[in-house]
Amino acid sequence: MSMSPSTVPVQIPRELVLASAGTGKTFRISSRIIGLLAAGGHPDAIFASTFTRKAAGEILDRVLIRLAAAALGEDCARELSEAALFDKSSAGPEFWRRLLERLVSELHRVNIGTLDSFFVRAVTSFADEVGLPPGWRIADEAVAARVREEALREVLDQADRGVLLELLRGLANGGARRSVHDAVLTDLRELVELHHALDGAAADCWRGFSEYAGDLPANFDELRLALADEFESTPPPLTNGGTPRVNWAKNLAAAGTALRMGDWDSLLNLKLGQRAREDEGTFDRVAIPIDVAELFASADVLARAVLARRLTEQCRTMGRLTALFASALDRRQRETGAFGFAELTRLLGGGSPLCERPDIFYRLDARTQHIFLDEFQDTSLAQWQALEPLVDELLSGYEGERAAVV
Repeated sequence: MSMSPSTVPVQIPRELVLASAGTGKTFRISSRIIGLLAAGGHPDAIFASTFTRKAAGEILDRVLIRLAAAALGEDCARELSEAALFDKSSAGPEFWRRLLERLVSELHRVNIGTLDSFFVRAVTSFADEVGLPPGWRIADEAVAARVREEALREVLDQADRGVLLELLRGLANGGARRSVHDAVLTDLRELVELHHALDGAAADCWRGFSEYAGDLPANFDELRLALADEFESTPPPLTNGGTPRVNWAKNLAAAGTALRMGDWDSLLNLKLGQRAREDEGTFDRVAIPIDVAELFASADVLARAVLARRLTEQCRTMGRLTALFASALDRRQRETGAFGFAELTRLLGGGSPLCERPDIFYRLDARTQHIFLDEFQDTSLAQWQALEPLVDELLSGYEGERAAVV
């Protein structure tokens, strides 16, 4: 049964809604959907997306429940007409009952779901165009974990051992882990997402802290040891009884020792140093003298230079290992035909985004005209690259023709 259009048009909105949780965004979206349906819009002319199946179900539930309430009472019918921007005085309970019947009869045409589900439908319709192998499938977690392990094994088997040790050491931040294999896999899952989110045209995306990592001065060690001497020769403040304060003495001595050993992490974690970085800082109930604060400021300059070089190399190390792993993972996914949602989304938004194709809605058996994007702030770069051509197309008409609520 096809839904009959109303003789009274709804006010077609284009809205950007900025609001926190629980303030009525779902109510707003359901109101706009109901208004479009009341004006004769077809269920498959509306594309509404959110990030979880539960949230998508809540939008559809809200539409159906509000229509049912309006079908049962004059007050609810009047309130729904106002909320849906549907200016028709005769839109009483009988009108909303008929609309509910028609919507339920075409419930299979309703396009309210997650972005992932829409992308899977699109990729399924264009599997050959995006180069998916025959029999491809969405990988469950067990299969996805096995594919990741095989990709890591390929990287470990093929990489130069010396380079590989450097990469793993950098990824582990110089520390030892009980299970290097599991730890590296855990890190790489997050790093691959970062890898694909980077701008391919940008240079040295993994440079990290390089702006602080200039050449160390030629007399760096001389400066470091001289600063250690100053810390160790600085007298701690006295107690009321005239004895040196123990915590001060320990921290000053520890600063000197850390500088002599080049233990920058310990130096930066000293409580006295942390308090010295504060304006008018105190330590052990004593105001920190300017000369002690200046000592720590000088130590921070040396520590920053060393740590920036270390962190920059670790960032670049992560970038090199991640690129190797991403390439191996792509090969393993194509060989096994097992893909995750993230990979399918990237295929959609590649060099020639599928949503730019004029036949996309023909292939999807839909005639979308209006778009509703819930929780848009959580949209990833890859998701937007896949979705942007579709949004551009839907908003290319004049404002009163197509609705958009973000």
